[in-house]
Amino acid sequence: MLDLLRKTVTQVIFTVYGAIVVFPMVWLGYTSFKTTEELFADAWSLPEIWSLANFIEAWNEAQIGDFFWNSIFVTVSTLILQLFLGSMAFFGFDGQLFVGQIPVSRQQPDLLRVFGGFDVSDIPRVGTALFSDEIAAFAQ
Repeated sequence: MLDLLRKTVTQVIFTVYGAIVVFPMVWLGYTSFKTTEELFADAWSLPEIWSLANFIEAWNEAQIGDFFWNSIFVTVSTLILQLFLGSMAFFGFDGQLFVGQIPVSRQQPDLLRVFGGFDVSDIPRVGTALFSDEIAAFAQ
């Protein structure tokens, strides 16, 4: 009974939060199709005529197009630079031992001690490589 009440309260809270977050975005979306006169006459109603004139005016007169292409340029150049520098850093750090790490040959006995009678050969190799440091830290 308590579990059902807890789930119901959680669902109500998330539903109310979702409505609080989504409603302003929906209102902003349909309001952007209104003319200025319609907006000042009744801000909460749907537009009488769905018009793209606001978007065209913003693109041309406010130079949104220039800002858009500037954002694209900055995003793409930053992504390329991050991938390049990140791959160089990974190549440098790959295989290096850091503070708190121990060589792989010393980790395997710790894994066997932690898992006891568990057959370590059942663990996928990737999973062993990813979690061996954490398991070794708990074993010490």
